[in-house]
Amino acid sequence: MVFAGIAFLAPASSSAATCADYDNQAEAQKNKDTRDADGDGIYCEALPCPCSNGNGKKKSVGKKKKAKNKKKKKKKKKAKRTYTYRGYVTEVVDGDTIKVELDSGPTVTVRLIGIDAPESVKLDKPVECGAHEARSAGVSWSFADASDSNGDGLHDSGTEGRRVRLVTDNSIAKTDALRRLLAYVYGSDGSSLQRTILQAGWADTYYYRNKDFKKWSIYESDMESARESQSGAFGLCGGEFHLQT
Repeated sequence: MVFAGIAFLAPASSSAATCADYDNQAEAQKNKDTRDADGDGIYCEALPCPCSNGNGKKKSVGKKKKAKNKKKKKKKKKAKRTYTYRGYVTEVVDGDTIKVELDSGPTVTVRLIGIDAPESVKLDKPVECGAHEARSAGVSWSFADASDSNGDGLHDSGTEGRRVRLVTDNSIAKTDALRRLLAYVYGSDGSSLQRTILQAGWADTYYYRNKDFKKWSIYESDMESARESQSGAFGLCGGEFHLQT
């Protein structure tokens, strides 16, 4: 009886393995000679993959499920669209405002982004210093046949309007409170109406609703150059662009 008890307590076959004998779970599953602790038919679940459940299908072992409450990625705000229009200048209202007949049909009033010229068309207000000169600079740029109708030495009219490209700036509004299109104005040769007027000293830089616009650093440089050379209103009005005359 004693010997029988000893035989019953003897260890299992020496061929039995431990999970540590295998490099991955699939290998342990193939041999099936380790202990299946939870009785689900899958061996050594803690071993790294490649993995198997014994039916030819891969089993994901040891991978944590993604938390249900995982924060959703914040959606990036879509950048405002930039619009480009083409047409012909029909009128120069003043140094910072023109009218353009678009190829698509309508005529729009365009407020030039980034500059502020002296006023000459506000009702019940005197003309500001340099206003006529600023408008003349705009007319000279905008019309191939710009002319001086009253002999004051300033261009004030024309019929052959320049073909222009209007480009909005998605860092600011598309239109202003008066529903004028806010745009950069370029000629077919790439020249800029805004820079032409700034470099001549007939406008100050202007930030619509105090927001930076894309060309601000270039425009500031143009204005400073005009100031240093005392061009335009810097020489005529001491740089006081809204000085009433």
